Amino acid sequence: MKIVTIEELKKMPIGTVFCEMDDWCNFRGDYRIITYKGKEDSFGAELPLYPFIDGEKRFSIFERKENEEWMPGDKRHAILNKEFDVCEWETIDAADFEYDKEQIFAVFNEKEVKEIIDCLQWALNGCKED
Repeated sequence: MKIVTIEELKKMPIGTVFCEMDDWCNFRGDYRIITYKGKEDSFGAELPLYPFIDGEKRFSIFERKENEEWMPGDKRHAILNKEFDVCEWETIDAADFEYDKEQIFAVFNEKEVKEIIDCLQWALNGCKED
């Protein structure tokens, strides 16, 4: 892992996996992948590594309850224990200039990215010992 400034992150290639860090060098927010490079040293799109729920599909995970005021964000109205096909993974427009100039980032190397993949594959295999 390498800790970089926004100026250094802007120079990184497409496919760079990174996340923001706080003032104490704790990871903050989600992991992201640079997916589009602009002119010169800049980027204009990222893939956040958290699922996006499409606005129209979001309503399918809630139910209306009789005689109650209904708000989509009210967790009491979430339909529990049902499989939904609403999550997507998609690139968002997020340019380097939207970050604070003082922000620092953790940039993960190839070995670390492979370890993340290995952890996810281990989870898919039921966390079984090798």
